[in-house]
Amino acid sequence: MEIKDNSIKTILKIIRVYNSERLKDMASKLKISIPYLSSIENGKRNIPKWFLERMNKNYILEDETKEKLAREFIKEAYIKNTRELQKTLGISWDIEASFQEAFEKSFKNDWRSLFKEVKE
Repeated sequence: MEIKDNSIKTILKIIRVYNSERLKDMASKLKISIPYLSSIENGKRNIPKWFLERMNKNYILEDETKEKLAREFIKEAYIKNTRELQKTLGISWDIEASFQEAFEKSFKNDWRSLFKEVKE
């Protein structure tokens, strides 16, 4: 199962379709409400760490898919913290470009440790 688009909505939808599930089925497996899952998919809610844990427990995910989920988790945390820092300091810079650079330099292999930590 190859996922080209990195958006959380696409990743979760592909996992659901691949497993012949509806939103209701995935929400039930993950022990969350349908609206909550939908809001994560649509980017209206951040991905909590426990969400990665439940995905890992309930679905057999390839490393590439795990990396994409972890990347989105790390990206959301990075962007949130960067926005807060920008607000506090009263300065502005391109958060997306800044994330790409930070990801390439230091976060790239963190997804493995994130999923290892989530597994335990």
